[in-house]
Amino acid sequence: MGVIACTAISLGNITAEPVTGIAEPAAKGDCTMHVSCRVVAATVLATALLVSRSAEASSITWSAAMNITGDSDVSTLGTFVGALSIGASTNTTVNGVTFTGLVLSGTPLTSGAFQLSNPLGFTTTSSGTASAPFSNLSSSYKALLSSAWVSNSTTTVTLSGLTVGDLYQFEWWTNFPINIPTTATAGQAITLQSNPLDMLGGVGQFALGTFTADAATEVVSFNGNFANVVNGLQLRDITSATPVPEPATLTLTGLGLAGLIRKYRRGRR
Repeated sequence: MGVIACTAISLGNITAEPVTGIAEPAAKGDCTMHVSCRVVAATVLATALLVSRSAEASSITWSAAMNITGDSDVSTLGTFVGALSIGASTNTTVNGVTFTGLVLSGTPLTSGAFQLSNPLGFTTTSSGTASAPFSNLSSSYKALLSSAWVSNSTTTVTLSGLTVGDLYQFEWWTNFPINIPTTATAGQAITLQSNPLDMLGGVGQFALGTFTADAATEVVSFNGNFANVVNGLQLRDITSATPVPEPATLTLTGLGLAGLIRKYRRGRR
């Protein structure tokens, strides 16, 4: 019997450390030692990959930044999960969607499917104005956009209670009397402007992001050059809204595949 040492194996930034073990008797040949090495190293590497993968969150695919125009900005796709009106003491309903008012007091803050966290705490700011075009929005939309969190440190929003494998849509808004760019990151990143024209009465922007849950939670981080400002959040499960092929389409697809198979068989004769 002898002692063998398996060399380290690496894949990307993951390394399976060298493994030392007992060799089989020499009569059985070197093959056993090599196979044992490879099996042990492969097992260690596979475990490391699984641990690494479980630590990753789904990446959100963002739409383009869109300017605030009216109530129809608020998505009604799929099934409602939750929505927040940041810094508000009362609820407001826009386009049939009820946004729960969330008073910013302490950190972290939890409401429904959302948990907000900031190491420095939150500051509530007034973000409305009596000037147009902001003043031309509906009263409920103005209520949603008239309060916000403002922070000069990273704010994290954890979406919880997700169903693994379901497709979700995440929507957020930023609006402020002056322009403050805010970036949301969850794998991919998008930057919105709180007042793109930087004008009195100007309105901000919103964005939609989609992701397939690979865990019960998803984390979105918000940052800015000197501050991040967010007025509202919404989460929807849009799994049921994903188009499903019609029966006729499935039939045609099946017929097409059958035709290809017949053609292939004839060609081999």
